[in-house]
Amino acid sequence: MMKFNAIIIVLVIVLVIALWIAFASAFASSAGAKKEVALIASERYFPDAIGLQWTYSGSVAKQIQRVSSDDYTNTAIVKGKTNKLGVPAVIFWESNQSNQGQAESYFSRDSKGISYLGGRPTTDFETQLVPFMAIPFPIVLGKTYLQVEKNNLQYDLDLDGDGQREKASARSEVTAVGLETVSTPAGIFNDTIKFQGVMTVWITLSRDAKRVPIVGKTAHWYAKDIGLVKQIEKLDFSEEIEGSPLGTITTEVLTEYIKPKSLNEGIFK
Repeated sequence: MMKFNAIIIVLVIVLVIALWIAFASAFASSAGAKKEVALIASERYFPDAIGLQWTYSGSVAKQIQRVSSDDYTNTAIVKGKTNKLGVPAVIFWESNQSNQGQAESYFSRDSKGISYLGGRPTTDFETQLVPFMAIPFPIVLGKTYLQVEKNNLQYDLDLDGDGQREKASARSEVTAVGLETVSTPAGIFNDTIKFQGVMTVWITLSRDAKRVPIVGKTAHWYAKDIGLVKQIEKLDFSEEIEGSPLGTITTEVLTEYIKPKSLNEGIFK
């Protein structure tokens, strides 16, 4: 049996590839997204001007023998710019990312789309995944994009207790499902883009070569000129992970959006 508490830290970082990056995924598909339609001014759904600030109310529901929930608040700020992996990047800082504490994520953006360059804190596992294109421009409604597909990765943990770190593979894809209206404490947002997708990490135990899946499914809604207004992330764990719940569902909804009066332009504008 594997330890749950250690593995969840790694997975939170992996699923950041679903928070600011992922612009990704969900566990419910939407009807009416069968036809692919290019979205004009796709970049306006992902503002990155320095000083922008979003505050979200969140909850983490854990299903074990009963359903328990932890409520929290998370504030996200476009903190500034830096160079990451040799390219200009925007720094997104969060006060309590997925109820796991402070974190930074780094993104680059150009005419081809948005790339994820990593985060802090990070892991050896994540550094093997980045950089990658999170969302290509223009966004095409109804189209599925492959974000990550890598094999023979070194995992961060020795989950089976044999003194060796495990091997892993990872695959992540995202679909721009369609446009929806979303109601939040910060207001009602029309024509938000809903992204849905799945990230699967297969861990191969060094002790007996058994493969253990961990599946993350997320839904994100982005409003034009505002950014992320709602997200839902669902993790399903294998029974092999000792002490793990059957799954966790993390939800965040926008409660406040602050746009400074004297606003610097995004570094890619």
